[in-house]
Amino acid sequence: MGPGGVKAALQNLSAAASEVANTAAGEFAPQTQDLNEAISSLGSTIEGLQDQADLRAKFGAIATAAREVEQAMTPILDKARTACPSGSTRPTT
Repeated sequence: MGPGGVKAALQNLSAAASEVANTAAGEFAPQTQDLNEAISSLGSTIEGLQDQADLRAKFGAIATAAREVEQAMTPILDKARTACPSGSTRPTT
């Protein structure tokens, strides 16, 4: 996978994490602030990816930023899973 594919995958991760943050903002304000900061950091990290050399040079920073998004999202998802057991019905809008 080249830099374009990596950038697209990380942008998808960022979009999904942003959706979680927006949905959870009312109930999980402190955690969503951490998540938004991690998303911003990831965006800054992938912003300048142009070629394979950039990807190699930033690989460690990219991995760290993606891990920070995951770590920031985990408490929100864990609380949501606890509040909404797997056997429950999803609300409809």
